[in-house]
Formats: sequence, C-alpha cells, structure tokens
Amino acid sequence: MHIFSFMVCYKIAIIVHFVPTDTEECEDVFLDTLENTSNHFAYGDYFLCRMLGLFGCGGVV
Repeated sequence: MHIFSFMVCYKIAIIVHFVPTDTEECEDVFLDTLENTSNHFAYGDYFLCRMLGLFGCGGVV
C-alpha cells in the first residue's frame, strides 16, 4: 500500500469520524473527497481502507 494513499485514507477517516451521518451519505463523502484528490489509486485504496477497518462510519467498515 502506498504511504501517501494511506495518509489520505487516514485523514479522511479522521474527518468523517467526527461527522455524524448515515451510510449512504458517508459513502458520498468518501467518493467526493477521493474525486478531488487526483490520485489514480484513490478508489482502490478507498476500498482497501474500508477492508482494513479504518473507517468507522455509518457502522459500515
């Protein structure tokens, strides 16, 4: 896993952690954020981070 991508995912996890939202809104926030990162690996890392349980958002990891 790329260190930069990990830091991006971790930063997103921290931001979203403090934003109460439901699952659908949570995913929209992630996707909107990743679209703005211009990181070609963002979507793959997004799912990888979800699998690693870094996101405790909407009860979905």
